Amino acid sequence: MKSKTENIVMKNALARAQHELKLSEKRIIAIAISKINSKASKLNYKHEQSRTIKISAKEYQKIAGRKDRRNAYRDIIEISETLIKKQLTIKSNTMTGTKKTVINWVAAVEYETGRGEVEITFTDKIMPYLCAIEDRFTAYALKEAEGI
Repeated sequence: MKSKTENIVMKNALARAQHELKLSEKRIIAIAISKINSKASKLNYKHEQSRTIKISAKEYQKIAGRKDRRNAYRDIIEISETLIKKQLTIKSNTMTGTKKTVINWVAAVEYETGRGEVEITFTDKIMPYLCAIEDRFTAYALKEAEGI
């Protein structure tokens, strides 16, 4: 679901884990997160279809400052394919020590040659860090992603 202000909102633990990504990967993740309703219940994203986000070459072109849309499309395909291999580690403190959760950023990438868009599907494990957020979060406008 796309927010009107195109804000990126995520739990702080996810924001910290994002530092391991390359700039281009951060931009793709930022575009995708901006389309998730951070106030929605986690149940809204239980099904894979609801965790699948379309990212167009035009959107990436705008954020990345690319002049040629064909190059932007090639870029989002390549970047999305690298994201499927990327893992993140979330650490949290428990009564007995530190808990580490290692997950992939995305579960699937799908594109059809010539359509000008890529679909990425977030893993179900990442959604608690992107929705039903009430505390300990980072928020910024998508337009700020141009400089990240």
